[in-house]
Amino acid sequence: MITHVAIRYAGKIYSLPATARHHHVLAEIEKEHPGLSYDPQDDDEGFLTSDGVYLTREEAVDYAIQAGQISDRIKVYGDMLFSEDLW
Repeated sequence: MITHVAIRYAGKIYSLPATARHHHVLAEIEKEHPGLSYDPQDDDEGFLTSDGVYLTREEAVDYAIQAGQISDRIKVYGDMLFSEDLW
């Protein structure tokens, strides 16, 4: 199951449990990296599974469907999973 939102930044994975959103994780990163330059197009947003595996937004779509967390791709915006799709 997908249990956390996560961002991979500067070689480290930052995460927060459900029902957090990616902007909450970004706020935590900014505490550690004041003046942070972050672009979600260039940097890596994703999720953590209950096993601690990091999945990109694209990888997480199929995982969430297989885990029964979302019913199908029709509910997903494009090819990427968003926390709003889960909780």
